[in-house]
Amino acid sequence: MEWKVVDTLISPSTGVSFSCICNIKNLTLTLWYQADIFLPPGSVIEPSDRGVLINKKLHPITVYNVTRFNRHLWQTLNDNNHCPGNAEIKPDYCDYPQQCMVAACPFGLSKKNF
Repeated sequence: MEWKVVDTLISPSTGVSFSCICNIKNLTLTLWYQADIFLPPGSVIEPSDRGVLINKKLHPITVYNVTRFNRHLWQTLNDNNHCPGNAEIKPDYCDYPQQCMVAACPFGLSKKNF
């Protein structure tokens, strides 16, 4: 069964990503995971016997939890998330004040030198 990514948040303090995903039957879930790939809206996830296909390519992904989508929880995750890349208007640089646990910024932001 294919799942389409609706939205993704990244936690810079943990390196964990959260994606809101939806299937053809309109079942909406929240996926908590770590991966070497960023899942922007429109990405397609498909479980297979070989692993997880993301946009028809096999990628390593560690899934920590899958829950039914809860709008209140999603808003809480968004409100308590301080990654500048999660903002609706993307900044020119990353001003996250602590060490980011995401190996490579999926938003292409460089750390600002203070």
